[in-house]
Amino acid sequence: MSAKDGVELDRTIRERVREYARAHGLKESVVFKEAVEEYLRLHGGETLYERARRAGLIGSLPDLPSDLSSNRAHMEGFGRE
Repeated sequence: MSAKDGVELDRTIRERVREYARAHGLKESVVFKEAVEEYLRLHGGETLYERARRAGLIGSLPDLPSDLSSNRAHMEGFGRE
């Protein structure tokens, strides 16, 4: 990776990318792009909670408190005989 890419990587990472690309017959830029995409897939975007809220699933059951899953008071005595 060069400075023209707008990303500065230390020598060790650059060499690992270069070796991986060579071993798999890929361009270094492809390896870097796929690595960034995978990172963003795992760490970027909405959380499962955010997706459920947007879909209207949070607090959507009738006759139940809207904070059932987040308020410990609702769990007092749950699972005890």
